[in-house]
Amino acid sequence: MREHLRSTAAIARLCLRADPIRVVFTTFITLLLRAMAPGSAVFLGRFTNAVVVADQHGAVMAAAGIGGLMFVQECLGIASFRMRMQVREKITFAIDAELVDLISGIPGLEHLERPDYADKVLLLRNGRWQLVTLFDSLINTGGIVLAGVSTSVVLAGVSPWLLLVAGFGPPTLAVR
Repeated sequence: MREHLRSTAAIARLCLRADPIRVVFTTFITLLLRAMAPGSAVFLGRFTNAVVVADQHGAVMAAAGIGGLMFVQECLGIASFRMRMQVREKITFAIDAELVDLISGIPGLEHLERPDYADKVLLLRNGRWQLVTLFDSLINTGGIVLAGVSTSVVLAGVSPWLLLVAGFGPPTLAVR
C-alpha cells in the first residue's frame, strides 16, 4: 500500500511539473462537475412539484434551471476534456524526457546492449500510457467521492432517512 501511495505521489508531482496551471484547473473543473451532478435531480424535483400543484411559473423556472445546469455542465465538460488531453500530451512528453534522461545519464553504451536493461526500458516505454491515464483516474476518483458527498447532502435535505439508501449500495456492488 505504501508503495502505491509513493508511486501515486510521484505521478502527481510529474503531472504538476508538466503543466501546473492546466492540472489545477482541470482538477477543479472535474470536481466541480461531479459536485453539480445531483443539481439536476433537485431541479427535476422542483419541476415535478410545480407541475403537481399547477404552478406554471415554478415549472418554467425549474425547467430553465435544468437547461441552464445542463448547458454549464456541457461547457465545463468540453473545456475539461480539451485541457485533460493537453495535460496528457505534456505528461507523455515529460515521461519520455525522464526516460531519455535515465538512459543517457549512464556513461557508456554497455547498458544499452544488455537484454535485461533493454527489457526494462521497453517495459517503461510501453507502460507510459498507464502512467499518463493515472492522472485522469486520480481526478475521477476524487470526483466520484465528491459526487457521493453532494448526493448525500441532497438526500439528507429531503429526509435524513434517505441517507440509509447509501448503506445499501456497497452490498449490492459486492453481489455483482
